[in-house]
Parts: sequence; C-alpha cells; structure tokens
Amino acid sequence: MQRRTAVKQLLVMTTGALLIPSCVREAKKISIPLDNLKLTADHETLMASITETLLPTSDTPGAKELKLHEFVLRMMDDCYSPDEQKEFQNGLESFDKFAEKSSEKSFLEMSADERKSFLLDLEKKRADESSLKDDEKAILQFYSRTKGLAIRGYMNSEPVMTKYTYYQMVPGRFDGCVEIKDPSDYKTIYG
Repeated sequence: MQRRTAVKQLLVMTTGALLIPSCVREAKKISIPLDNLKLTADHETLMASITETLLPTSDTPGAKELKLHEFVLRMMDDCYSPDEQKEFQNGLESFDKFAEKSSEKSFLEMSADERKSFLLDLEKKRADESSLKDDEKAILQFYSRTKGLAIRGYMNSEPVMTKYTYYQMVPGRFDGCVEIKDPSDYKTIYG
C-alpha cells in the first residue's frame, strides 16, 4: 500500500515539474544579445517601427530589411557611456507613452502616415527645445540618437554602399599630370 502511494506521489511530482515551466511566462527576449541595455522584445519591435518609419522600403531597401534597429541597439550597447545608455533606455521606455499621450494611440497602433506625422511633430519640437519639459527632452534626445544611428547604419550598409553610392578604394586613383588653372581650387589640387 505504501509503494502504491509513493508511485502516485512520484507521478504527480513529475507531472508538476514538467508543467511548471509552461505556466511561468518569461518576458520575450530580444533577438540580439546586449550586455548593457536591458530591453524586451516589445522594445525591439518599437525600435524596428521607428527605424522603418524613418527609412521606409521603396526602390531601395528599408530599415526592416537591413535590420537597422539591431544596428542602433548594438551601437548604443557597445559604443556609448553608461549614462548615455541609461538616457537612451529611459527615452525608449517613455517614447510609446508620449505617443499615446499626444495622439491617443501607441506608436505601434498608428498607421504609417500617422507615424510619419508624429515624427515630423517631434522634429518641429526639436527645433524649439527651450520650451520643452525634461521628459520631452529625454524623448527628443532618444529620437535624435536613434535617427542619427539609423542613418549611419543605412549609409554604411552593404546594399547602399555597393549599389547606390560611389565608393572608391583607398588610396584612390592617381592623376599625375593635372593642369591647375585656379590656385584656390582645392578640389583639383587635393583630388
């Protein structure tokens, strides 16, 4: 009789041990490992939407195709100071709340045109920073850094560098005999 009870208890404990991991919900993880920034998959989705709004897909590849949000996050994680990383993370966390407060929709719920107009409004506010509150300044700083890094990642991406911009390998071509007509024409002088 005791053996039967022990087997039942063992069966119940084993079943419970197998079911517990499926009951505990862990926050979705981000697709790239970051050492210093503590972000969730929702933050990554928001970053992807922001960068896609800044650089949409047209006849050239867009931000989602080039995964520029990952570039921005990696650059912030690796190349900026801890204070700047903290400001960036605070700006990212309050960006969606700010969008909801100003347009009654979260940034992810907005249509593409609404996202574009929202970011244009941010650009207008950035021009007049003297009348902003501290939380708005943090959001604008986050937006400025995101925009700058996204553009840098776009301009340095392989498709853009190989297909759309002219790139000449260093040291470049050498023209040994060039007539210099104007001594102040530095472009001709220095190549």
